[in-house]
Amino acid sequence: MINTIIDIYHGNRVDFQAVKNAGILAVLHKATEGVSTRDSTYRQRREQAKALGFLWGAFHFSSGGSVSEQVENFLTHARPQDDEVMALDWEPSSNGPDMTLEQARHFVQTIKDETGRYPIVYGGHTIREAIGHSTDPILAKCPLWYARYANAPIGIPTQVWPAYTLWQYTDGDNGPQPHHTPGVGGADRNIFQGTAAELAAQWPFTHRTEGAPNGAGFAAVLEANGEAPEVNAPAAAHGGHGGPGNAADRAKIPRAREIANTPAEYRAVQREAADELLRLAGEDWPHDGCAINLSDLLQKAGIDVPNILQALGLGDHLRDERGWQVIPNGEQQPGDVGSTCGPTPHHGFDHIYMVLERRGGDEMLVADNQEPQPHTRYVSGRGKTPTKFFLRA
Repeated sequence: MINTIIDIYHGNRVDFQAVKNAGILAVLHKATEGVSTRDSTYRQRREQAKALGFLWGAFHFSSGGSVSEQVENFLTHARPQDDEVMALDWEPSSNGPDMTLEQARHFVQTIKDETGRYPIVYGGHTIREAIGHSTDPILAKCPLWYARYANAPIGIPTQVWPAYTLWQYTDGDNGPQPHHTPGVGGADRNIFQGTAAELAAQWPFTHRTEGAPNGAGFAAVLEANGEAPEVNAPAAAHGGHGGPGNAADRAKIPRAREIANTPAEYRAVQREAADELLRLAGEDWPHDGCAINLSDLLQKAGIDVPNILQALGLGDHLRDERGWQVIPNGEQQPGDVGSTCGPTPHHGFDHIYMVLERRGGDEMLVADNQEPQPHTRYVSGRGKTPTKFFLRA
């Protein structure tokens, strides 16, 4: 049993060389929280720590917000590598509702779908209260990082996890000694049941199936940051370059843009889309509402599209059923429809929107479900999922 793992966040001042000299082998660092908060020190500290030979990991502090947006926030900012721990920090939210058990399952499964491996799950009383005496075949696939500031890690739901993988026994003040870690102020400390060699061999505790690709959303994040080869080029991902265009639809695009630029009319579109999203999918606006929002906008302009709930499905319909052309990035024009979709649906990363104004090859003014009025979006993403291609009537 070794006591050589710490976890920290931007509020902890740290001297990694001093930490290493104190015998610490691994560092887990907060990367993100909720749907939008990001630790500004994370990337620089990762580079510094890994250069010194530390084992590294990132954790996401949970909230009750949209799971898909939390996953996107984490993967976009942390950009976890295959040798790094990914962790869901499941504890009471610092702002607003707490993450539910169903949301925790959704989070870890989406991480698995996108990265090819499960995260580990951190928690204490939140886990004990949420799981109780029930089994949980999804969370059981995630190694347990258990928080219990006591002389022993009592209370583990052993019907899910027979034992902990990591035990956070102190927050730097409470729990058994030692509390202090030289080189860092107020760090949490963790115990691993094994030797230093076994820790290095098992880290990051979950592993991608050999040859398993990233999901389209995470692949797009990596591609946008030059960390992976391009995958799913627009024509290949969608079976060619679409049709020759649709003159009847093209004549109605100016009306769609006019509606989107008229506040009262666009609010009416979004109200109707929100009602349909709740009725058809049981979802609360605006989460997962991009496709139904664009469907309603096109309908109001006189373009006869059905109510479609998936971004991938709406893009396929415009291309395959209505003959819209696939347009490469950089050639988009006002009235084109942008899509972040690959060949298979990826909840939390797929998005579809209409371009209202082009402000260069990357910056655009768009209409979608994410704001009640036109707003700026970038083809490259810049914190959102990058656009893969455009469609033109």
